[in-house]
Amino acid sequence: MNEKKIVIIGAGPSGISCAIQLKRYGFDPLLLEGDETGGLLLNANLVENYPGFPLGVSGNELVELFKKQLKNFDINIHKTQVVKLDYNESNFVVETDKSELNAEIVIIASGTIPERMKSFNDDVKNKVFYEVKSMKSISDKDISIIGGGDVAFDFALGLSSHNNITIIHRRKEPSCLPLLFERVKKQQAIQVLKNSLLKEILKNGNRLVLQCSSDNNFEIYADFVIAAIGRSPNVGFLSERLLKVFQQKKKFKNLFFIGDVMRGFYRQVGIAVGDGLRVAMEIYHTKMEV
Repeated sequence: MNEKKIVIIGAGPSGISCAIQLKRYGFDPLLLEGDETGGLLLNANLVENYPGFPLGVSGNELVELFKKQLKNFDINIHKTQVVKLDYNESNFVVETDKSELNAEIVIIASGTIPERMKSFNDDVKNKVFYEVKSMKSISDKDISIIGGGDVAFDFALGLSSHNNITIIHRRKEPSCLPLLFERVKKQQAIQVLKNSLLKEILKNGNRLVLQCSSDNNFEIYADFVIAAIGRSPNVGFLSERLLKVFQQKKKFKNLFFIGDVMRGFYRQVGIAVGDGLRVAMEIYHTKMEV
C-alpha cells in the first residue's frame, strides 16, 4: 500500500490553492481529481468578483491559469476517483478506482453534486443536463433551464449567444443576483417564465415536451433541459464514521473540509481559494509547533 503524508481530494479552486500553499511550505501533497480540473468553475460564464480581472474572466480561462500555476510549482493532478475514505486509528485509508493508499492528513475539497430531477422517464435522461461545461459548443437549439438562482441565470447568459433559452422557475421573482436578472432581461434570446412549475417531461421524436403549470397548464418544446435546482455536498465516498463527523461538523484530527463541500451556499471562487490557503497555513503552523 502506498503512503503519502498529505492527500487532497478535489482539484477545484480550494484544492488547488491549498496544494500550492502547501508546496510553498515545503510539503508534497498528492492532489486527486476524479473529474475535470477546475470543478464548477468550468460552468461559469463570467467571474466578475475575483480580484485582478477588471473586466471579469470566464471560468475556463481562470481554470487554465490555475493549471499553469500548478505546473509552475511542479504539482501534478492525479486523475483517479476516490471511492472510499476511512480511518484505521493510526492514519487515513484512501481507496480509489486504481489503488489504495495511506495518508496522515486528508483535505477534502470534493465540491458539490447537483440535485437530480425525479419522476421523469428514462428515455429523456440523455437530454437532461445539470451542468453546461459540455454544452458550450451547442448552437441553434431550444434550451429550457429549470431554476431561478444565480446558476440558472448564469447558464442562460452563457448559452444565449447561439441558442434560444427559456428559464422556468416556480417563484414570483427569481432568487438570483439582481445584476444577472437585469442582464437576462436585455437578452432577446432568453425568455423568463415566473410562477411556473415543471410537471413532466415527455419525448416527441428528437425533441422534448415540457408540461408546465402556472395559472393554466401549458407546454414548451425544447431540444435540451438543464436543471439548476440546487446542489449537495459531494461526500458519498466517506465511511459511516467520517460521514457523521462531516454531518455533525465535528473536529477530527488531520481531516479538513474546504471549499464548496463545506460552504456550498457561498459558492464563490474567492471564498474557496481563501479556504484552501487557510487550511494549508493551519497545517503548517500545527506542524511547526510539534
